[in-house]
Amino acid sequence: MKYLIFALCCLTTLLAKAQTDDVMIVEYIDSKTGSGYGVTIVNPTTQPINLTAGRYIFKMQDENGRVVDSVRLTGTLAPGAVKYIGNTVYCNSDCSGSCDFTTANNTGINGNEKVAIMKGNNRAFVDMVARWNDNTISGYRVGGVNNGLLESRLERLPTNCSRYTSISGSGPNSWPSSSTTNVTGWTVTKLTATSNKCMITTGFTPSFNTGNFSLGPDTSLCGLTSYTITAPPLPGATLTWSNGLGTQSISVRNSGKYWATYSNGLCTVTDTIKVTFGTIGNAGLGADKQVCLGQLVVLKPATRGVRTRWSNGATTDSIRVITAGSYSVIVTPALGCESRDTIVVRADNPIRGFLGPDLAICGGDSVTLSSTFAATAGLPIVWSTGTTSSKLKVGTSAIIVGTLVNGSTCLDRDTIIIGIKPAITDSLPSVITTCDIQTEVITAPAGYTYLWNTGATTQTITPGQIGKYDVRLFRNGCSRLTATDLRLGNCAWTLPNFLTLNQDGLNEDFSPTRLSVFSSAEARFYNRYGVELGKTTDPDIHWKAEGLPSGIYYYVVKATLQNGTVADYRGWVEVVK
Repeated sequence: MKYLIFALCCLTTLLAKAQTDDVMIVEYIDSKTGSGYGVTIVNPTTQPINLTAGRYIFKMQDENGRVVDSVRLTGTLAPGAVKYIGNTVYCNSDCSGSCDFTTANNTGINGNEKVAIMKGNNRAFVDMVARWNDNTISGYRVGGVNNGLLESRLERLPTNCSRYTSISGSGPNSWPSSSTTNVTGWTVTKLTATSNKCMITTGFTPSFNTGNFSLGPDTSLCGLTSYTITAPPLPGATLTWSNGLGTQSISVRNSGKYWATYSNGLCTVTDTIKVTFGTIGNAGLGADKQVCLGQLVVLKPATRGVRTRWSNGATTDSIRVITAGSYSVIVTPALGCESRDTIVVRADNPIRGFLGPDLAICGGDSVTLSSTFAATAGLPIVWSTGTTSSKLKVGTSAIIVGTLVNGSTCLDRDTIIIGIKPAITDSLPSVITTCDIQTEVITAPAGYTYLWNTGATTQTITPGQIGKYDVRLFRNGCSRLTATDLRLGNCAWTLPNFLTLNQDGLNEDFSPTRLSVFSSAEARFYNRYGVELGKTTDPDIHWKAEGLPSGIYYYVVKATLQNGTVADYRGWVEVVK
């Protein structure tokens, strides 16, 4: 049985969302007539903003409502970082080299233009200076200066927390629609022939960063008696809820609207969420049913509702079915949340081969028999051994019969034959002793496929070092793991006392008479005055006395043998050319 409860509206968990799309315009320069403009944007949030992925775009509109300039923004804007945007004339002449993004407009705009940052495929406004698409207004009054947008520098004050839009002209976050209304929150500097026309803002920290302050979408809840609403933290601001509390979260028990307000004494931000508690019905149809073919079954939900809808189209309180299948019902009580349930009716059609095909196991192994159908349908099974457990372990050749109890009167049987394949008995010797580790070959028994612990799949391996080695032998679907210990024997060896440097390939370097004696070594060579002539850490040494005259030389070898023994060797060697 699958029992599910659905709200009339989707249940949404309220989470504090990090601010990721609040680019701000913090500086705007309308340069000299016929020249150009520059705009500084900033990321005032604590999270980086991906300009490319967000499809951010800068646009300029002239006093006649025409879009005369546009540039798509790319890259990532770090927290507190700024980017500079300007047209070609401004960037190349008035303020050479200062622009991160350069637009195509070469002529400049002469006053009363509008600039905006937009985002996404639907070009939603993020921030603007002047009122977009309003061509009836001239001479905006900004920061107490008439016509502040003409040959001026505008700089946003840190107390100006708003992102401007053009949706009303009267709201706190919209650019006013009247030139008589003073736009506060900006400082204005009129440009002169000698004043700095380059953008100067290098960072911006608003006195109150509201971010995407949100309590989340309106939420409908089913089956709950309380719900916790959490406001995302805004450092440096005071939080007040509609119920007067100042905690980060509140628990509500009644349907209604709840709001939270943040304030830092200069700026405030408020968000409201509507929470609805609904009662739920009980559409429970009970456990899935197993019946014999043709048996009538009556399906009925646990409680009645104002509206009942069945998956077969019926709207009655109950339905009668004689066909196997899945049946669902949705029950909706008055003024509540709908609930639904599904029941599966299975009929006892003949079930053949539920134990699977006959098996052959390797000697010494065992197999566990089970019925996949019995496990998924929850049906009991009786084995020919007398046990009634869901699984049966078999380790010998046998003929096993399983009887599936399919309902109170319906039975199905299946038979499986278990055969035994010959076991693998071959193995490696437990220990292999060698005097030449480098060339020693370990050979596995013939007639198999192989997998060594070194990763090799050949019959033989040459490890090159002492240690434990195992191989898994495979044949006819059976396998066996066998291992050996490769050890270094007590083999005779010496260090040379005579070198002939005549290039005949004999006695030409100083090495042990049997290689791989040492696992590590440090050899030093001296003349008769004790002057060191050379040293090596090669485990096989291979000192060639190159460039030395004939004579007697002395050596000191500090070494660790392959069996772990640490020893010092001192002596002399005669070099003859």
